[in-house]
Amino acid sequence: MKKSKEKQYDIHEDYQGLPRITLNFFSVQIPIINGLHAIIRKFSALNLPKDVLSKTIKIDREDGPPIKSIMFEPRDKQGKKPLLVYFHGGGFAITYSKKHIEFCRKYAIQTGCSVMLVDYRLTPMNGFPKPFNDGYTSLEWAISNADTLNIDKSKIAVGGDSAGGCIAAGVAQKALDNNLKLCGQLLVYPALDYRCITESANIYKDVPIWNSESNRRMWKAYLGNSPLWAIPEYASPGLRENLLGLPDTYIETAEFDPLRDEGKLYSENLTSANVDVTTNNTKRTVHGYDSWGKSNTYSQRAFIARIEFLKKIFSKPLIDQS
Repeated sequence: MKKSKEKQYDIHEDYQGLPRITLNFFSVQIPIINGLHAIIRKFSALNLPKDVLSKTIKIDREDGPPIKSIMFEPRDKQGKKPLLVYFHGGGFAITYSKKHIEFCRKYAIQTGCSVMLVDYRLTPMNGFPKPFNDGYTSLEWAISNADTLNIDKSKIAVGGDSAGGCIAAGVAQKALDNNLKLCGQLLVYPALDYRCITESANIYKDVPIWNSESNRRMWKAYLGNSPLWAIPEYASPGLRENLLGLPDTYIETAEFDPLRDEGKLYSENLTSANVDVTTNNTKRTVHGYDSWGKSNTYSQRAFIARIEFLKKIFSKPLIDQS
């Protein structure tokens, strides 16, 4: 008898039955998905709890209209707050979801930090470096406007999931190169290596939500015509050799995810560079598992680990940001 795909991969029952789709980044799939996200966000906003304040901010950029971001602030937290600058996932092409808003609110209320969710430009119309530049510009703006935002400049971290994890990791690297001091980076099943040469990047061709072919197409849409032997700096942050000096890092992976192995390798390389790394290699999970599931048990466990990491980096002694 032929094994089911779930049994073949030992995927947890929470994620059995999730769709197996292969994204075409140059088709109507992407506009349709983005349109649905916008509608769902609009209606879900009517029922959001009032424990977190949110406001839209606009950040000027040199090559286009302002970057729109959403700032989340815990209502009952007084004084200067830490800040998490967050970049959503979605293959660099899909807009932020209702779940991203929920996650940012959780980070804010459970750690007492502010969270800035960056609405960066999307592929395929805006490939690298535009999404990345939006990310780095947003970080610079937050640091420059920390006093106005009531932010503690010594406690600013970056974070992101999937493609957003790629942007966050690249932003952290550029911040290091430009002597901007971050207190941490939160990388949730991040995309880090355009080459797609790891075992997980090649064997998971038929897993739910995100498969090997979608992964390759994502990088093609993001990097466009960049020659594969000359990928721009910060575009594929897992390839950086000198990691010394990067901030404390949290890396989370999903077991049945094409991105799993590059996340694990980046964790190992950071550790070798004497970076303080918290690794959470979740089992029986798929890419984006924290947005799905019947019981949400695995998602709840992951959030506990993420919150503990954020609390740790935000409670460390002050870093001189002068």
